[in-house]
Amino acid sequence: MTCRLIVVILLIVPFIHCQKLITILSDFTNDKDVKFFKTTLPWIVENVGSDISLKFHFKDSGTNSGPRQCNLLQLTKNTYLQADYLSCLAKSNTQEECVKDLPIKSYQFKRCLRTNVKNFVINAEREFRKIKIDATPIIILPRRRVLTDTLPQNILQSICSLYPKISRQPIGCIMTSPFPDEKEKPDENIETDDSVKETTVSPEKKQTTQQEENSEGDTEPKEEKHPKENSTPKSETNLEEKKQPGDNSTSENETNPEEETQPNDNTAPPEVETKPKELNTT
Repeated sequence: MTCRLIVVILLIVPFIHCQKLITILSDFTNDKDVKFFKTTLPWIVENVGSDISLKFHFKDSGTNSGPRQCNLLQLTKNTYLQADYLSCLAKSNTQEECVKDLPIKSYQFKRCLRTNVKNFVINAEREFRKIKIDATPIIILPRRRVLTDTLPQNILQSICSLYPKISRQPIGCIMTSPFPDEKEKPDENIETDDSVKETTVSPEKKQTTQQEENSEGDTEPKEEKHPKENSTPKSETNLEEKKQPGDNSTSENETNPEEETQPNDNTAPPEVETKPKELNTT
């Protein structure tokens, strides 16, 4: 039985990976640190929070760092709540506002303030002395690998490199969620939406123009009707004018036969009468 248990344990152990310890050194007062805790750390925890554990050292005074460390100590097992708490403080909220929705026990918090604040300050000074870097925030990976690059993508890539086998990498390393700035980029798309709204307004303008065209179209046929009404009398007058020359022609034709017949009647008889008289004389 013991051999079988050992075999089962050996088969299970390769599929179990422990959380990687990430140590963060911060001043928590300058702009870089505030931006880091406001956006970068929550995004990193959103992607790989279940595969890492966080440890903090703060450079600011014990009166500020003490309460902060005592609250983080109670949230050690939940990196998501730690990131939310620090993000809330980075947004200039008070301790009371940031703690009211967190599972913080007041008696443990008070006891921590009495006994652990000095240790927090001493440990932070020791860590900063070892690193010998003034610029913060500083991220220390396992095996004392120090990161001073605060680009979120580079930090996440460095954490994912701790898992050389892709099959053991956190899901956030394979399917990374977009960074908050990238989520806010659709604000540019909002401008495009405004442009879309402008384009949607243009059909109304088109409708107004179409109405104007229709109104112009209504006026144009009216203008066409007047020429048509005027054209009909012209056609009638033209017909009358055409008829008048026809009537004159007919009258002329009626008179012309009389004129043609009159010369024929006057000339024919004298010619007949003269010829017999000439025959009698001879």
